[in-house]
Amino acid sequence: MCVVKKQYVLLILLFSIAMAFASNEIPKNVAPWVQELLDKPQYQGQINRYGYAVGGELRLKLEQDFVDEIEMPTRHEDAATRLLDYDQFLGGQYQTGHFIIKHVGGLQLFLPFGIFEGVQSGQLFIEGSIKFRHQGMSLDFNDLRIAHAKRSPKAGDMAVLDIIDGEDILFHLDNIHTVWEQGNSVLRYQHVDVRLSQWLADRLNKSDLTGQVVGSVQMINNVSQNELNASLKGLPPQCNSRPVWPSAQSHADVMLIALTGESRAVNGDNTRRIIIPTARLQNIGDADVPWYRVFTGSFPPHNNDQHPYLMWNLYKQKNGRFTQIGASALKHAFYTTNQDCDIDCDNNNILWPGCRDTYGRLSNDNNLYLAPRSEINPFLGTWDSCGSSFDPGCTGGRTNAAASDSQRMNIKVSDFTENQANYFLSAWYLVRDDVNIYNSMGSRQVAYNPSNKYLTNTGPFAQGPAADRWVPDTGFDIAAMTSSFRVLQAGAGHLSVKTKVIDLGGGLYRYHYFVENYDFNPGISALTIPLQAGTSVSQYDFSDVDDQTNNDWALTTPVGSSLQMLAPNGNDISWGYGYAFSVTLSQAPVSSSVTLTGASGYGNFTVPALAPLSDLIFTDNFEN
Repeated sequence: MCVVKKQYVLLILLFSIAMAFASNEIPKNVAPWVQELLDKPQYQGQINRYGYAVGGELRLKLEQDFVDEIEMPTRHEDAATRLLDYDQFLGGQYQTGHFIIKHVGGLQLFLPFGIFEGVQSGQLFIEGSIKFRHQGMSLDFNDLRIAHAKRSPKAGDMAVLDIIDGEDILFHLDNIHTVWEQGNSVLRYQHVDVRLSQWLADRLNKSDLTGQVVGSVQMINNVSQNELNASLKGLPPQCNSRPVWPSAQSHADVMLIALTGESRAVNGDNTRRIIIPTARLQNIGDADVPWYRVFTGSFPPHNNDQHPYLMWNLYKQKNGRFTQIGASALKHAFYTTNQDCDIDCDNNNILWPGCRDTYGRLSNDNNLYLAPRSEINPFLGTWDSCGSSFDPGCTGGRTNAAASDSQRMNIKVSDFTENQANYFLSAWYLVRDDVNIYNSMGSRQVAYNPSNKYLTNTGPFAQGPAADRWVPDTGFDIAAMTSSFRVLQAGAGHLSVKTKVIDLGGGLYRYHYFVENYDFNPGISALTIPLQAGTSVSQYDFSDVDDQTNNDWALTTPVGSSLQMLAPNGNDISWGYGYAFSVTLSQAPVSSSVTLTGASGYGNFTVPALAPLSDLIFTDNFEN
């Protein structure tokens, strides 16, 4: 009986593989670099390459408070596994299931030139079951599979997959990082977000959780390639003379193209939430961008492990005022999926021209990659691992990682649920040699849903600083009583000053200033506003990102023709932060300028802005 069963399984496997390879055809929508070669006969053998992923392991982590009780198979501590342990550093609290993938079925892969270009079709069959106990009901799932889905891939996704039970979709897999290993015979899926399907949400009486991230997946499959063309060697012809590193002739230009807000519970504290973005990007420049994981060695063009960084902020707009209420630490980026590329030279430590990449909630909430912002030079895009939070002893390797909820954007729910307020989540990729920092930023309006304790993305994504939603970056608008100017201080960094003035009537005007430091590394220690003698000054309000009042900027008594706000020791406007200043004055606004003082002895410089006294000094350093 055992022999018969083994023969039966083998026949199913051979039949599945034969059917997969028999149905090989080039996908309708291929990456631009493949499309360019389709009508060139000399490359047809290299393009017509396919693989088949079957067997392996799956680790599924689900949030513990997702349902009342979860039952999944576990792995014995002594059992061997090929799965990596990246997910052990996730923030939050999870229950983990470990599953074996059967050696039947499989996923068909498109592999032009041996480069993984995505999953075309198929299913993986999973041993074991998932059981949910919730609100007196019991849901048992015993026919588990990973299935290729019909929906269109998002930017950066190399696979579109669901976890299903029979024909019912339980979870959508999102932001899938795929990694080739061991001579392209192993395919890993890492840092994968698990989103709750509508079908399962409805059955759990949790319809308002549809689409929310409730866990993570790691998976490994064995891959075999079709024998016909697997032995062909060589990179695509577009890769001749690559890489081309950033220079005066070839530009790095990484653009943020999508952003969504996610959240999770703070361990042991129901009054706060951790806010995390899902971010997608694209290299729209003509240079290749290095993207190496920390501590992996020294590589061109800078002879280090150069990589981009991701940071995110949260802002509030209320009563005509714009303030920053939250800030993340710094995420060190690693490995790029290189999806839908103009050029792809089979190296996922380089973001090639046209390539897109994705980082999901679980990737951006991982202790392995989070560190203080202060450790980098944001204007130059440089970081020294020696003495960093990862390697405090300068050993040349990682000896430390962030704690579970440290280095996160940790927000009080009460600060996120005020009446008449709008909230905006922003994210920014800092990329060394990037020629345009502003298209590497973006924002989206979000709201906290107290019924399910998750975020709702209530508005469309928009590129640029979040404060552009408050005052557009259009210079002076006297009719609207607003102004907005971005400044580049040569060799030091970028910043902006935005102003909105509200006529209170009776000859009084409420001035709102928002000074944001993007990557001006000295920091800002003073704001000076020109003031006409005899102007009345009242109702000064200051706002920074913390709740402390003992480090608020002080308003000085008007002296002569100026009004000055001064930073106390330790609270300069550091890069990545914006501070708000509001004051009521008895003079109407005119086109003028304010003076900023750079910290650490940098000195004074002016920025155009609305003010109660005309003192406009035009210089060549503002960018409008």
